[in-house]
Amino acid sequence: MHDRRKSTEEARTVRDDVIEVSNGLPLDVPVLDVAISPTFDHDHGCYAASLAGLYRSADGGISWTAVVLNVGKAAAFAVALSPAYTIDQQLFAGLAGGILRSCDAGSSWAVSLLPTPPPTVSALAVSPNFSKDGIVFAGTAGDGVFRSADRGASWGSWNFGLLDYNVLTMAVSPNYAQDETLFVGTGSGLFRSKNGGRAWREIDLPIANTSILALAISPAFAHDGLIYAGAEEGGLFISRDAGISWAQSSVQESDESINVIVLAPSFSSDGCMLMATNTRVRCSTDRGQSWRDWTGVANVIGLSIPPGWRVGDSVLAALSEGGVRWLPPT
Repeated sequence: MHDRRKSTEEARTVRDDVIEVSNGLPLDVPVLDVAISPTFDHDHGCYAASLAGLYRSADGGISWTAVVLNVGKAAAFAVALSPAYTIDQQLFAGLAGGILRSCDAGSSWAVSLLPTPPPTVSALAVSPNFSKDGIVFAGTAGDGVFRSADRGASWGSWNFGLLDYNVLTMAVSPNYAQDETLFVGTGSGLFRSKNGGRAWREIDLPIANTSILALAISPAFAHDGLIYAGAEEGGLFISRDAGISWAQSSVQESDESINVIVLAPSFSSDGCMLMATNTRVRCSTDRGQSWRDWTGVANVIGLSIPPGWRVGDSVLAALSEGGVRWLPPT
């Protein structure tokens, strides 16, 4: 019989001590994105989007199993969980030409195909009001933004006003049910929609024509208007008025490519956040005003923070060189 207590202890050990947790994942194939179950302490669930396919772990990353479709293992580029995952167990993964969706925490999957020629789904964002509106957004490499209002079953192109169809990252306002605001970072800059993706407008940043690789929005966005944008060149940009004006952060090297930004579950109270650059992972505990090195691990392109996380705990990282790691601060 499977010893659940033993699995819990093993998962905790991985988070605290072990760095490399890629058993079952090809170590020489880039992992582009990772996600952790919001009920991790109970189910130990983790997901990894890899060019070798979508992988799932049920033991806190000790071992991984590939999600195999009827056409074999298709490369996965992004993964996103429903905000109501603890109830609906829904999640999505971006493929070349379609979107995987599961309604049972990854035990079974269905595929929704996008129009041909098949675009690569490079980013995913789920409405915070998903349990009621069923809205999911998919960003693609060359075909712009797609939107689904039926929980990922069908998709339509939503690109009016979007001048760059090479979408690299997406973020939806936590107050989307009221403000219908979302942002997309593209190969040439940043765009915002204030009507649920029906129309887009380019945002002026301190540096023009720079690729935006990472976005993160404050959970109190309706009150503080705080949003972060990480650039391939130019460093970190911060807006405190819902994206109307932006300032370039002066507290970190602007020549570093910022691959991902994540806010801690406790961000509203302690201002804690992490960002991964091409050379290291950095941490801020004052909403991005100052930064310190978290770890010197390079080439991190995906980060996920487990529930109940506190400064000093490990985070799950996806590596462009291949594999997944739990990263403790060093």
